[in-house]
Formats: sequence, C-alpha cells, structure tokens
Amino acid sequence: MESPIPSAPLSQNSDSQQQESNTADLRSSESFWSQPCGIRDVLSVGIPMVVSTLSYSIMQFCDRLFLAWHSELEMAAIMPAVILTWTASALPMGISSYANTFVAQYCGSGQQRMVGAIIWNACCFGILFLPVFLLLAFFAGSLFSAFGHSPALVPLETSYFQIACLGSPAVVIEAAIAAFFIGRGKTMIVMYVSLGATAINLLLDWWLIFGIGSIPEMGIQGAAWATTVSVWLKVICYLLLMLRRENREPFGLQTGFKLDRRLLGRLFRFGFPSGCQLWLEGLAISLFVLFIGQIGEMEAAATTIAFSLNLLAFIPVVGMGMSVSILVGERIGSNEVHLAKRAVRNGMIISLLYSLFFVVLYLFTPHFFLLAHAAGTQGAHYDGIQSTTVFLLRFVAFYCLFDCVQIIYSSALRGAGDTRFILVSTLFNSVFFVTIGISGSYLIDVSFALTWWFSMITGWILGFAMIFWWRYRAEVWTGMSVIQPDEPTR
Repeated sequence: MESPIPSAPLSQNSDSQQQESNTADLRSSESFWSQPCGIRDVLSVGIPMVVSTLSYSIMQFCDRLFLAWHSELEMAAIMPAVILTWTASALPMGISSYANTFVAQYCGSGQQRMVGAIIWNACCFGILFLPVFLLLAFFAGSLFSAFGHSPALVPLETSYFQIACLGSPAVVIEAAIAAFFIGRGKTMIVMYVSLGATAINLLLDWWLIFGIGSIPEMGIQGAAWATTVSVWLKVICYLLLMLRRENREPFGLQTGFKLDRRLLGRLFRFGFPSGCQLWLEGLAISLFVLFIGQIGEMEAAATTIAFSLNLLAFIPVVGMGMSVSILVGERIGSNEVHLAKRAVRNGMIISLLYSLFFVVLYLFTPHFFLLAHAAGTQGAHYDGIQSTTVFLLRFVAFYCLFDCVQIIYSSALRGAGDTRFILVSTLFNSVFFVTIGISGSYLIDVSFALTWWFSMITGWILGFAMIFWWRYRAEVWTGMSVIQPDEPTR
C-alpha cells in the first residue's frame, strides 16, 4: 500500500531536520534574550540602576580615598560614622522606597492615577522621622564612646554623623520621589540624576576636604557636608522632573497631594517590615564594625578599606536586585507569575557572573585595589593596614557570591509583598550571629578577634542566602499583592 505522502530522500530529510534544528536553536537564543522578562528586559531596567548604585559606591570609595590622603585617622573614623548614618535612616528610607513596589503593581494593573498619592504619602516619612535624626545627632558622641573607640576617633566620627543627619530627611524623601521613576521602569532618569549628584559630591569632596582658595580645609567634616548638599540637590532635581506637565494628570500628582491615612497605613504595613530589614542589617553591620573598632585603629582602617572595596561588587548587585523587584512587582500586578520567575532567574544569572568577576580579583589581584590608597598615604602603619586588608579580602571573596544570592531572592520576595517573612528572618539571623559574635569575642584571644568578627559576618550572609533561597522555592510569594484590584482612582 502506497503512502499518501511521498517520502523524501534520507539525506534531504537530514538536511531539513538540521535546518529546522538550527532555526529552533536561533529562535530559542533570540527568545532567551528578547522574550518578556528576558535578559534584555532585565538589563534595560537593571543597567541604569546598576550605574546609579555604582555611582554611590564610587562616591563612598572616593570619600574614603580622599580622607586616606588627608589623614589616616579620618579614614578609620569615617566607616563607623557612615554605617551608623545608614542605620539611622534605613527604617524610614526602607518604608518610603517601598513605594517602588506599589508603583510597579499599580502600573501593572492599570491603576496609574494612584501613583501620585503613594509617592506624596511616602515623602511624609522623611518629615515624621526628623526628630529621631536630631535626637541621634545629639547623643552621637556618647554612642561612639560607649563602644570604647579611641578618644582620637570619637570626635571625628561624631562630627561626620551630626552633619550627615541633616541630610537624612533628604535621603528618605529622595527614595520616595525616585520610586515614581523606578517603579515604572524609567531607570535611565534615575541613572542620570545619580551620576550628576555623584559628580557634584566628588567636586565638593575635593574642595571641602582639602580646601581650595578661600574655602578652608575641613577634612572629614568636608566629606559630610559634600554628601549632605548633594543629596538635597537630588531631591530638588527629582521634584522638577516628576512635576513636569505631562506627568501631573496621568499619575494623579495634583489630586493625590494630600495625606491619605488609609494609603499611608498600607504603605506602612508593607514598607515597615522592609524598612526594618534594612535597619536590622544596618544595625548588625554597625555592631560588627563598632566591635572591630575596639580592636585597634589599624584594624578599623583595614576594615574600612575592605568594605569600601566590597561595595564595588555589592552595590551594583543591589541595583540588579532593584530591577528584579520592579519586574516582579509589575508582573504580580498583571497576574503573570511565570514572567516574574523568569525575571528572577535572569537577574540571578547576570548578578552571579558579575560577582564572580570580583571574586577572582579579590583573590588573585588584591594589591591592585590598594594602589590608590597607598599612593597618597603617609602613615607609618600603612604596611600593616595593607597586609590586613589583603587578608580580609579573602573573606569578602568567599561571601560575595552568597551575598548575590540573598540580594536577588530577597528582592523578588519584596517585589511580591512578602516583607513580613523578610523581617522575621532578618531579625532571627541578625540576633543569632551578633549574639554569637559578642559572646565569642570575650573568650578568644585579641590576636584572633578580627578573624572572629569577619567569620561572623560571613556566616551572617550565608544564613541569609539559605533562608531566602528556601522561601523563594516555597513559592508562597506567588499569591501575594500589595494593592487592591479595583482601588478607586483619583
């Protein structure tokens, strides 16, 4: 019986199958790049955020570099002061910046006119926490002294922290207004504003730290004023861009300019755990650094340099995490969970490759990072600082990849609204390792103290990576949302 369809020769079939296979592979490759929430989408949102956060990293690195050239003592003092400043503003900033998720989910669900209301209410937290910033500034000297820091370090740390507290409300307000752009995926605007603010900060750093012409030499106080002025300029710039005519009506920026207790309460409900997570992480790092500061000035200086170099790998991954959070929030809002998972997977791939590059550099070329510090440093103990920093970079290289894992997965959970679990796990993990660290520090020899504290930091980060990986894999977050489906527009 003859076949109704004539068969092709074997060689022709093979060629045809090979051609179809190549075409399928090409489509698969193109799909992996260009599909929704593919590599291209993650990078298009993420690269501007990476550049923005990297600009902050560069700014912090240059702050420490300029101070290393100016005074070895000031370089040792700035890290505890910066971390305490971050800790003070982390809670309100975490709440206000959570407007990113609200904006992403509102836009994903087609409720754009609610965006203005959530942005203005998020700005309120910068004003509400102003008394807290002023109170902390008043007691700053006592706080640094309580941790047994050198009498030479305490006044330097205190002066930086007190000046930086004047810029803390701006940090909170800036995070809220930036959410207007970040939550909608308009991250190029954020990148340009961040780069401009960084350029101004670096220029002011040079002028105020070293003094030029009629400007007096201010040292560490100059670094604090440069940061404070630049962050207030960012607020002004964001406001001018957000309030352009084409944005006012579509996003309800005029009608939403009022205090909405219901919306403020919902932002607090979801944003407070997120802010607490940032605060607890900042508090844990502050405690780690403050206890390291008790060991000695050389150890404090080496820790400052090691953390500064770690920022080069850490901060851009934070930017990629923000990209993942935005895309997850948008896809949760549009009920497309499978695309949210794809965004997380691609964000993880990109972040791990980036972090791996720095792991190699930290392990095999650590002295390359130290050339700039050595060039302007005249301290007699700098050889000891340099060798200690190289030793600490081995810890940084080890925990770098785990830091990447915990950032991406926690960002995915945050974008969906799973902030309560993030808070509970952060509280448990931080209390556990800080308690173990403090208890062990009284039992070990002082020569092993620095190794002990960096071992605690490494275990702390590893704990986060394991916890957030497990929660993400449990997929509880896939059924969450921070917005109401049919919320009245304004």
